[in-house]
Amino acid sequence: MLGQSEWATNRKVFASLVEDILVQAPGAAVASDQPCREADLAVDFREDVEPLDHAEIDKIVAMM
Repeated sequence: MLGQSEWATNRKVFASLVEDILVQAPGAAVASDQPCREADLAVDFREDVEPLDHAEIDKIVAMM
């Protein structure tokens, strides 16, 4: 089981990753249900945003 400091570290990593994704894959967004997630990161590339092309999606996958 993760301790509080590990959760805090993971949240910082997710926040940094989100920043990078949003800069490098314009049009992507954090998924609308992300606030309900504790242990993963969901990136929206076609539900509430205009669909991204496959190259942009591949870029996001590689970053994650």
